[in-house]
Amino acid sequence: MKFFRKIVASFNPIDYEDLAAENVKSSFFYLAGIMLLAFVIMSLLFIPQALNISHTIDANLANFNSLKLSTDISQKSPLALGKEGDFVIDLNSNATDVQKGTLVTSSRVIQHSWLGTSVYDISGYSDIVAHKDFYKGLAYRLLALMLPSLLILGYLYFLVKFAVLILLVSFVALIIVRISRYEVSFKSILNSTVYASTAAILVEMFTMPFKIPIPYFRIEWMGYILSLVFLYLGIREIGFFEKKEKNRYAKRRQKGYIELD
Repeated sequence: MKFFRKIVASFNPIDYEDLAAENVKSSFFYLAGIMLLAFVIMSLLFIPQALNISHTIDANLANFNSLKLSTDISQKSPLALGKEGDFVIDLNSNATDVQKGTLVTSSRVIQHSWLGTSVYDISGYSDIVAHKDFYKGLAYRLLALMLPSLLILGYLYFLVKFAVLILLVSFVALIIVRISRYEVSFKSILNSTVYASTAAILVEMFTMPFKIPIPYFRIEWMGYILSLVFLYLGIREIGFFEKKEKNRYAKRRQKGYIELD
């Protein structure tokens, strides 16, 4: 529940004073968490497009009368794909059976499942259009084996991307506040940037599965603009101008107040 309260607080600049005071490690754990949540939801939003990929392939192949593979490939050693290496491409193999998974040779595809072993002769399957169902099934099988790795790499890509952007924006913000003689620590700026990035992360992730055409504008830019606005408002809440603060203390001393540090 604390994690979701932080998500709500990231959209309220008044709460940035508490968020900025947190440990930097805690803030980056939040970044990893919000990225994971957004990435999972984005992946679920991609499911309708994934289910429609068969119609997309058919529509594109309909533009060809024939599309034949004509390649001269030599292979040094077998290529194993998938977490357990159960999708093997070995063009030099003469095998006629496998104990598990799928084996692709130069002339056949051998697939083993709980139903038994199936052998598909592909020596006459050079025309992709004529045998599109076979090639689609092969592509789905390969994609399914690669999917876990693709998801992990995709998550890490977005996590590193936003972490780098957060650091860059934090350094630029630090330079600006120092030039403006605005008193705020780098830790507070960094934490504020992490939480302000929530808007950019959610907008980019949630709109990526959908095509939203806007002339001369990309919809994810709206998320970056919102994040910069929240960062500006948040820093205003947690800092102060040096001159104003000095004047405030001078007036308090004139009135006889004693400042306790």
